[in-house]
Amino acid sequence: MQIPDFVLVDGQGSQIDRCIRLLESAGIRTAMLGSEHPYGVPLVRGLAPGTLWTSAETAVARGPLIGVVDPEDLEHETVVMASGLAHSYCFFSDDPKTVRATLVSATRRWHTDRRLAESEEKFRFLAENAGDVIWTYNLRTHRFDFVSPSVKQLRGVDRLTAQSESMDKVMVPDSYWKAKAQLDQALVEFRHTGQFVPITDLYEQYKSDGTVITVEITSTLILDPEGQPVQILGVSRDATERIAAERALKTALAERETLLKELGHRIKNTLAMTSGFLSLAKARVKDEADAELFEDAQSRVQAMATLYEHLLHSKDQSHIDVASYLRELCKSIADAYAEQGGALIQVEGIEVQSNSKLAVSIGLAVNEALTNALKYARRPGCVLRILVILEPGKTPGSLCVIVRDDGIGLPSGFDTENAGGLGFLIMRSLAQQLNGSLELVLPPGGGTEIRFEFVLF
Repeated sequence: MQIPDFVLVDGQGSQIDRCIRLLESAGIRTAMLGSEHPYGVPLVRGLAPGTLWTSAETAVARGPLIGVVDPEDLEHETVVMASGLAHSYCFFSDDPKTVRATLVSATRRWHTDRRLAESEEKFRFLAENAGDVIWTYNLRTHRFDFVSPSVKQLRGVDRLTAQSESMDKVMVPDSYWKAKAQLDQALVEFRHTGQFVPITDLYEQYKSDGTVITVEITSTLILDPEGQPVQILGVSRDATERIAAERALKTALAERETLLKELGHRIKNTLAMTSGFLSLAKARVKDEADAELFEDAQSRVQAMATLYEHLLHSKDQSHIDVASYLRELCKSIADAYAEQGGALIQVEGIEVQSNSKLAVSIGLAVNEALTNALKYARRPGCVLRILVILEPGKTPGSLCVIVRDDGIGLPSGFDTENAGGLGFLIMRSLAQQLNGSLELVLPPGGGTEIRFEFVLF
């Protein structure tokens, strides 16, 4: 290890000549302070004990300070006190290796002290110029060791006043006991695991005028060389405006939710009235074909009414549980056709969510498929079984809705591509609107299967 320039001091001058010989024996060039010593060790001879350390340290600031002390000098209090300023002091033996080892040890300590001082200077610069309040709290004295000047903007007190305060005087009682409980628990876990997870939470503190502010504090531990916690390092940030903004946002969202529910109620009631009018009109129509048109229209209105009923009971109206919605829709349709022989309709498959607009399209498509099956696929004297399946589509992010029945199937020669019924026209139109596809499959065992696939996300 290369020895940098440093100052070797002998208070009485009695050891300097001997030190020069030992240093040169150890291969270290020497020079007196004030002379040229680019590669040597500057020496100071014969300074008064009360001034030798500070004088030597001032003269050469770029290296460690080592004192050569005669045993008799230790009887003088001034020498002992002055020695505390040195990085190392010793009595040289006649062994050059011991001399060099002493210099190496002092050099290492000097480098360590210098890095520590630089680190502390950088920390203090950041702390004193940061907008947040940076502080350290001594776990042994239960007082603040350091508080950055920005505490003036946060609490209206200067840093010296803040450092003299105890934690229980800074925080309101509830916040103080909460913080104390969190710290005690964290210290218990630290003793068991050796790990400390930084704590971030909201607390209330007093300002200088007695008003209370909400502060977000993040804290962690500072350990001593033995790994024991000695301080808390914390950062405090005023969260009053943020909390007020969050509360205002929650209030606005709650009001919006109330308005949406009220709108849903009005739409649901309007659809119910429309369905009722269609039912009355159907009862007055004598032509069976015309009555069937009213019945189909009523079924479509009921499909949308079921969605809005589902929306009113949903916690998140922007994410509709498709399977749950379809179960309600299928029950409503099955009840409507109960007098015509009934049907057993089940919904199974993956759990998936969609927005309300997409849910309306899915509901209308399933409504048309179910209505067609209930009207045309029923076997005489048998209960029609219909299965609605939700499964992943062929492309990523797509959904395939399958409506499968065990009915009589389609007539021979049925053209699925050019079917002119209103139900198929509506389903094809919905598929086109969603950039999806509509496929009609005739299973080998009979019945009909309609596959409606579209991009979900």
